[in-house]
This record gives sequence, C-alpha cells and structure tokens, in this order.
Amino acid sequence: MDIPNFTFEEWRPVTNYAGIYEVSSLGRVRSIDRAITTKNDHPSAKLTSEKVREIKKMLKQGVSQYKIAYDFGVSRGTIQAIHKGKTWKD
Repeated sequence: MDIPNFTFEEWRPVTNYAGIYEVSSLGRVRSIDRAITTKNDHPSAKLTSEKVREIKKMLKQGVSQYKIAYDFGVSRGTIQAIHKGKTWKD
C-alpha cells in the first residue's frame, strides 16, 4: 500500500476571515499573527487608564483593597493585581 506524500502543504485564507485564519490543503487551521489594538487592555474592560491611576493613588493613601474594589465595581483580586504590578503596568 502506498502512503501519500503530504510534504507539501498549501495555506489559503478562510472565507470571511482573511488575515485572521488560514486553512491548509491538509485541513489544518491556523491563526495569523497580528497586532490587536483597543482603546483599553480589553474592549469590555471596566477600568480605564484614568481609573487605574486613581486606584493606584488610593492604594498609596492606604485605602483598603476591598473598599477600592467596591467603589470601582471590580474584584479585590483585580485591585491586588494592579497593586502588585501584574496588570496595568506603568
């Protein structure tokens, strides 16, 4: 039994997703590397750069992370990540 030679693989854009995804002649799908820019870290983010500056100011003043989280409508974990520099880095 002959085994087909699949050493050549052709990639083409996926209809309606050109520049985002490609599909190969072998049926594999891949995402195209691209830069994605938004006004904030994520389109549905609750915090803006201005709000984060205020949060950092409040943290320096000793305001509790729970109070800040409540005031801004986010979790205490979000405030802690900002405080530790894991998110919203300067």
